[in-house]
Order: sequence, then C-alpha cells, then structure tokens
Amino acid sequence: MILKQSPSIISYLVIIIATGLLIIQSQQSVTPANYDHRISYGDNILIRSQQDENKQQGTRAIAQNNYSEAVEHLESAWKQSHDPETLIYLNNARIGEEQALEVAVTIPIDGEGDTLFFGMEMLRGYAQAQQKINQAGGINGTPLKLIIVNDGDHPGDATIIAKRLAKRDNLVAVTGHWSSSTSLGVVPIYDQQQLPFVDPVSTNSAIARMSDYVFRTVPNNAIVAETMANYAQNTLQIKNLAIFYDSESAYSLSLREQFQSAIAARDGRIIDEFDLTASGFVAQDRLNQIKEQNGEGIVLIPSTTSIDRALQVVNANNQQFPLL
Repeated sequence: MILKQSPSIISYLVIIIATGLLIIQSQQSVTPANYDHRISYGDNILIRSQQDENKQQGTRAIAQNNYSEAVEHLESAWKQSHDPETLIYLNNARIGEEQALEVAVTIPIDGEGDTLFFGMEMLRGYAQAQQKINQAGGINGTPLKLIIVNDGDHPGDATIIAKRLAKRDNLVAVTGHWSSSTSLGVVPIYDQQQLPFVDPVSTNSAIARMSDYVFRTVPNNAIVAETMANYAQNTLQIKNLAIFYDSESAYSLSLREQFQSAIAARDGRIIDEFDLTASGFVAQDRLNQIKEQNGEGIVLIPSTTSIDRALQVVNANNQQFPLL
C-alpha cells in the first residue's frame, strides 16, 4: 500500500487521536466466516452489553446506507446511554458517503480478564477525539471516520485482522492494540504495508524500534522502570527487592528486564523472582521466602490474566513489605 496522505496530515492525525485517550485474549480464531462480526463502521454492534432499540435500528440503517435515518436513531441512543460505540457510529453516520479519512481503532472486547473494561476506556478516548476533530471541520477539511475492530487481545487473531486492515485502500492509520504481545505481532504487517500504527497503550520498549511507521503515545517500559527504581531508592529507601512477574506476558517480561537494569544501576539488588503463572503458586510461601532473604520490598508486574494472583500477594503481604 502506498501512503496517500502527506506526512503533515498523518502527524496531525497521530497527535489528535492521542489527545483524550484514556489509558486503558480471545481464544476464538478468526476465520473469513466470523471476521465480519469483529469489524464495524456502524453496520453492526460489537459491544453487546451496550445496545437498545434505537442503537439497533441505527446500525441497520447504516447497513442499508440510510444515513439520515441512522443519525436520528443514534442521536436518541446516544442521549439515553452515552455509549462511546454509539457516538462513533453517530459521527460516522453524519459523514455518510462523504469522503473521509478512515482510521481503524482496535480494542479488546471479548478477551480474558478485564479487557472489555479496557476496551471501553479506549473507545471513550477515540470517540471524544473523533467528535472534536469533526466538530472543528475535520483534518484539512476532511472528516474522520473510525472503524472499530475487535481483536480480542489475541495475538493470532490480531495478526489475521491486521492483514485484512492493511488491504483497505481508504485506511490511513491504525490505532491500538491493547497488550504488548499483540502489538509486537502486528507491527511487521503494518511496517510492510507502510501503514502508520499509533500505539497509545502497549509499553514494551521494543515496539517503537521495530518500524518507522510506529507512533507511540505512552511512555515505554524503560521510562516506567526508571521511575519505579527512583521511587524505591529515594522515597522508600529500599534496595533489596523481589519481583513477581508473568512469564506469558511480553509486557511483564519487558518491564521486569528494564527494572532489573534500573535498580542495579542504583546499587539495588533483586533477591528473588517469582512467576505468577507457575503451577502450585502459593502467595504466602513466596512471602516467607522473601522474609528469609531479608527482602525489603516487592515489585508486582502482572498481566491482565494474572491480576488475581497478584492480588493474592497483596492480601497475604498485609502491608508487611512496601509494594511497587
């Protein structure tokens, strides 16, 4: 794909989309048969928990290219629920068949853990950005249309979806995905197609170095680790720490590595490390080990799927050791 928009337009788009964003894995495989249910510009509802009769009628009208009727129903639905998916579809319906800049927003709707919550937070930021851009006359006079994509935060599914998105001629950029594992898998696809990828969430330090077409709007793990290490040294005044991490999460592994380096540079020491996904994990046993090794603090780096075990550590710790 040859990038049709000028660098200035893309840069402006990157900055505006990032504004207002709220920092926020599906085991089902994507096939041609069910892919259509994972992407919507307003012709179908992806957030099944957020639907009413007006929203349903609005999406049916969009599917039939009846945009004036769609606007009427979606305005009513928006007044009732203030659901960000509805607002995005309403803004798209207002554009109708007018020429627009299309951006795909990828969110984890039906993954494990609390990914729906995170996906909704991302949608709120995207909806607000689109609303402000279009109310101000668009980008160089061209309105912004958002295509919502449910990748389930599953790397395999996201890879298939990314290949589909890269073939859309009118698409000027993609923003998302949620986890670092998913983002790491799709960057090579966007890079090959020269499709700009705006990453407002994933913090793995390697992502931005993979392609000149990646624009990260969130601090990477190196910066996060430096901040944590400074806090441990200067505020908590502790040096001997234990790390609880998730061996199945690229995000967790990356932050773990960065923190190891940051604390070592400050003469700190990692006395032990514990995998939150290990079988037979017992939080109290791990805390006893930390105490026996004269540990002074705990670093918790869970993923969305290992938060429960991280909370077990918090509860068993009962404020015995300071937590990072």
